[in-house]
Amino acid sequence: MSPKSESESQNSASSTDDSDPLKLLQKLADEYERADTFCKRVKSFVEEAGIPAANELRYAGHHAILAVCASPTTPRVDHLRKAISHCQRATYEAGEAGILVALEKIYTFTADYKQVIVGTVVTNYQGILRRAQQAQKRVTEPRETNDHRDNDHETHVRIFDELVEDCNALDLARDELNKALDHDSRDGKRHNTNLSASVIIGALAIAVAVYFGLKQTSIPYAPPPAAPIQQAPAGEAAKGKLPPASGSESQSGRQ
Repeated sequence: MSPKSESESQNSASSTDDSDPLKLLQKLADEYERADTFCKRVKSFVEEAGIPAANELRYAGHHAILAVCASPTTPRVDHLRKAISHCQRATYEAGEAGILVALEKIYTFTADYKQVIVGTVVTNYQGILRRAQQAQKRVTEPRETNDHRDNDHETHVRIFDELVEDCNALDLARDELNKALDHDSRDGKRHNTNLSASVIIGALAIAVAVYFGLKQTSIPYAPPPAAPIQQAPAGEAAKGKLPPASGSESQSGRQ
């Protein structure tokens, strides 16, 4: 939001072609009061909204003073028109700041609850999204075309008030939607737990089936035949001595 230069502001005093200083003073008083009240309302919604708008009101006050102190060579009505234009610009700046913050709140809401059906709780949810899209287009188009729409200050007031109501409605729905998110989260955890248990049980069943299948088809174990016992000659047996055995047969006999 870049404040408009003073030279650009002086031609924006809308359709005030009246050269009567008294009527211009009354219009200035009305526009200033309206801008100041609206800026305070927007500032309660977003703190940053007060900076550009406050500057515009300061410029308006400056031209109002110049109008009072104007010399005969400086038309008083010119300063009055400039002051009126700055008041309208203050309203425009405050409205734009408030609209941008409201849009951010709405888009944050859509991201927070994209996993649940919001329309069951916020019945006019589609209307809120539609107004947000229109407001975004309204704000971005003048920036893209470098077109200053000071005369749209009344439209900005209306759009801001609508979006504030939408933001309040969405904030009120958060508690109910949080319950839906929590419920879906618990269901998801139960589903994951049941799925894990099913996988584990299935794996165990497969392991048991494989184990018993291998057990039934395995070759029965048979011990190797015992090595024949060599008989010693009678004389040697009587002496308690056995003949010397060869390597393999000796080992088999001892086993």
